[in-house]
Amino acid sequence: MNELTPRLTIAQFANLMKVTPQAIHKQLKLKNIHPPKVGKYSFIHHLISREWLQYEYNKQTVAFHIVKGGTGKTTTVHNCAACLNALGAKVLLIDIDPQANLTTAFNILSYKKPVLIDIFREGIPLTEAIVEISPGLDILPSSITNVVIDNLLSVESWPLEKIFPKLLKDVKDIYDFILIDCPPAIGNIVTSAYLGSDKVIAVLAPDKFSAQGLDILHNEIQNIKEKYDREVLYNIFLNKYKSNTVLSEKAITSIYSSNKYSNKTLESAIRFAQDIANYADQNKHLFTNLTSYPVKNDYLSLTMELFNINLIDK
Repeated sequence: MNELTPRLTIAQFANLMKVTPQAIHKQLKLKNIHPPKVGKYSFIHHLISREWLQYEYNKQTVAFHIVKGGTGKTTTVHNCAACLNALGAKVLLIDIDPQANLTTAFNILSYKKPVLIDIFREGIPLTEAIVEISPGLDILPSSITNVVIDNLLSVESWPLEKIFPKLLKDVKDIYDFILIDCPPAIGNIVTSAYLGSDKVIAVLAPDKFSAQGLDILHNEIQNIKEKYDREVLYNIFLNKYKSNTVLSEKAITSIYSSNKYSNKTLESAIRFAQDIANYADQNKHLFTNLTSYPVKNDYLSLTMELFNINLIDK
């Protein structure tokens, strides 16, 4: 287990399952599982969760996207992936953003491995490009060389609806969740990610420019529906929310009152917290630490809602 291994405390699991920490300890003891401990915290990581819970996840491929930088899209993927992994899910991350922020967030040196453009140009199998971050958590890294992917797809005239199904065919059954971190732009590779995903998640910050980006995303999904006769499902959630600001209040009001978006908005929201930036600056996610931050609970709620996970009956 390395320092990037996601982990949750017994108390956090107890809260998710609506039982006492003593009940969790009893369940683990019955299976002869002994959780590690740091200081006063007993915690659970991926391998223990998988053995203990044996949860049947609803396997999904999910693209995260919005045509606006700075909304916290990559940070959301970073922390949701870590949360899923701590819950016992096997997760593959696919970084298709040439900025490679997700790759950097996991402290991966992408130049040591092929990236998506190399797979397309040279026919390298995806399995040879995947990097293990920690048990059950893998990534296809990105680099600046991916900036020419859209040009390549235009020149080759590859059917966009077949790109991700072909790319993922050998790994689809290995992972419970495949999360795609898209660049903040519209283009061929983003369209192909939409078409290859079960749903798209729009990460919305409380400002008018993010709202404009959401409109662009909605229009692009309508264009895809007309061109490919394919319904692309999508959801929205509010990130960097401050309950005491006018901008956050306006953002919530405009989204929930819109006929276009009211039934697509998740109940969960992520509050603004300096803890997120502090951990990101160290190339760490919130689940490297056992301390219970309010924003960590936000990510737990978002992950459970977004991926339809219910541990109460376990």
